[in-house]
Amino acid sequence: MIKQTTLASAVETDGIGLHTAVPVNVRLTPAPPDIGYVFRRTDLGGFEIPATVESVAHCGYATTLMRTGVMLSTVEHLLSALRGLGVDNVYIDVDNLEIPILDGSAEVFAEMIDKRRYRQSAIGAAGAAGARASHLRTGEQTH
Repeated sequence: MIKQTTLASAVETDGIGLHTAVPVNVRLTPAPPDIGYVFRRTDLGGFEIPATVESVAHCGYATTLMRTGVMLSTVEHLLSALRGLGVDNVYIDVDNLEIPILDGSAEVFAEMIDKRRYRQSAIGAAGAAGARASHLRTGEQTH
């Protein structure tokens, strides 16, 4: 059985939004199996926006997610870091309408995420994407 992964503990960072120039705090916390990536707008009472294809509102210059009129922009670098490191489930708390740009790549996010040990769930990964990610990282750091 291939197991799903999440972070072993919370990790956070802050920075400035590239397109909005607003300060923003981001906190990643462990999530249960089959949650996937869920953004929670803490400035809007924890309003949830799942990182699914159905939530994609725009992809020009930045990937923007939207659910019932609530938007979150510039999610692509953070999501690519999570996917690349094989994290299957995580809550992403954000206190503004854009993810910080940091160094303009996924590298800072990847380093931040990789500092945390991964935790496997007791439930198998659902779907091929979960299976691929679990093969990349199985609870121990690999290089």
